[in-house]
Amino acid sequence: MLINAFAMLAGAGGAPRVAISIGKKDNRTAEKILGNCFSLLIIMAVILTFIFFIFAPQMLTLFGESGKTLPYAVSYSRIYILGSIFVLIVMGMNPFITTQGFAKISMLTTVIGAVINIILDPIFIFVLDLGVRGAALATVLSQAVGAVWILRFLTGKKTILHLRKENFRLRRDIILPCLALGISTFVMLSTESILSISFTSSLSRYGGDLAVGAMTIITSDTSTSDCLNLSDYFLQSSVQIICIHTLSHLPISLSPEILIL
Repeated sequence: MLINAFAMLAGAGGAPRVAISIGKKDNRTAEKILGNCFSLLIIMAVILTFIFFIFAPQMLTLFGESGKTLPYAVSYSRIYILGSIFVLIVMGMNPFITTQGFAKISMLTTVIGAVINIILDPIFIFVLDLGVRGAALATVLSQAVGAVWILRFLTGKKTILHLRKENFRLRRDIILPCLALGISTFVMLSTESILSISFTSSLSRYGGDLAVGAMTIITSDTSTSDCLNLSDYFLQSSVQIICIHTLSHLPISLSPEILIL
């Protein structure tokens, strides 16, 4: 969830600004925003991978992992964090596809990753007998396929905005407004992650591994229920579409500073 928070810092912050630029028929600026947000995701992936891979045992102990589960948690997290770049690309760049009006492509990104993960999990865990390492590897590979799918689309012929090398260099006037818009989503997701860590740590201390396992089941059930609430997904998609169509008919131009204020 913490990695998702960093991904949405760029995705939730950059996608609305791209929608505004498309609405103003300024695709050149929109592509600059797209390229800058992609560079930001890569930088965050490198930093997060270094920190979490090196300090995985210490951080997991701080998060409440017990001596019995710590070796499994370290094995899983280190493999998963090596593939965090794919997770960040999928979570962070997918909103830019939706913003352009390609909702089906955006949906397929999620579906492809989920289906591949479901197929690979039993193969790696049971057939190849890799245990938790197999689960982590299956997740990384499924996200890698999703990342390749996104990059291929954003560099292909069907997309409105293209990912170009000349737009990868970070510019303060482009990236800071994106961060200003994305910080609220980042804080919300990171706070949920911190709460989850606090629950796990307390349960591990006072209830042991059984209590942590029970909490994991409850969290999974809650996440499944949230997935069935389609109103949030319709709301996120409709806001970006409204931005494009509304701004394309406005006789005035809006500056990024107005959005920050």
